[in-house]
Amino acid sequence: MERQINHEIPETFSNDPRENLRMENDLLKLKLQAESDAFIESGDDVPPEVENVFLQNVMAFEESSKDVKMISLYDFLGRPEYKPIDTLKPEQIEPELSKLIQMLQHKEVVLDVLDNYEPSAIYRFITEELFLQETYENLLPGMIRHFSYEEFHPNHKLDIRERTMDFLGDWFERKMDDTSWELATEFILPDASKIKREEVVKKFKTIFACYSAFINCQYVIGDISFEWNQANDSGLGYSEGAVKFDAVLESGETVRIEGPFKLYFSNQSGWWSIFYFVFPGFTWQDEQHEQEQK
Repeated sequence: MERQINHEIPETFSNDPRENLRMENDLLKLKLQAESDAFIESGDDVPPEVENVFLQNVMAFEESSKDVKMISLYDFLGRPEYKPIDTLKPEQIEPELSKLIQMLQHKEVVLDVLDNYEPSAIYRFITEELFLQETYENLLPGMIRHFSYEEFHPNHKLDIRERTMDFLGDWFERKMDDTSWELATEFILPDASKIKREEVVKKFKTIFACYSAFINCQYVIGDISFEWNQANDSGLGYSEGAVKFDAVLESGETVRIEGPFKLYFSNQSGWWSIFYFVFPGFTWQDEQHEQEQK
């Protein structure tokens, strides 16, 4: 006999309105996971009222999109006239690109371009790739169509730079933890031994516990480089630069820390992550190991 699942949300769970809302949110998450394979996880700092509005919007979107027709973006835009890039003179490309961007914005289509590229590259992308992308014929009020050039044409140097900035930001704010996704799940040390991310996070927290704050933080990112293996769709890369900052002790005294850094990255599944690094103020050896070495 096929089991019937009741997805109705009871009106109340407890006498505490906020607790009642949290439990309702949990049921909404379970419903989304069961019906749409959508796994939603939110932090403890998200108010249940805000989370509930978000979940209700997701539910409404899932319901409305079940029977929605898919069309090409070009059809959605009304099949606008445009000039093939091969017919344009170099000085015509930028003005024609501006017309396309304005047309997209008028139709509430957002195209993010995160780096600087030749106007011809973006014009060609819009007319030869983006126009062919399928999209919902209709969206819920308030929703927009959002695309990113780098999703179609990965910019590995830009990605490595962003992961580097994530690392520097987490270090300066002393908040490196399990949600620091710039860190790989496994680190490889110079002696070929391996260590899990959880252990690396513990090392960070041990170091951070020695200070009350990092202030006067400065950094410069120098070289960023990578090698990409097209056959395996994977890559290795690094970023290097220098940092200097004042580490504030519990006594209020400060210790100046500065020097070069180098972060080593790997990309195995479309995401650059750090699997080893050299950084001022961080040591891979614990105190016990250092004493044994002496």
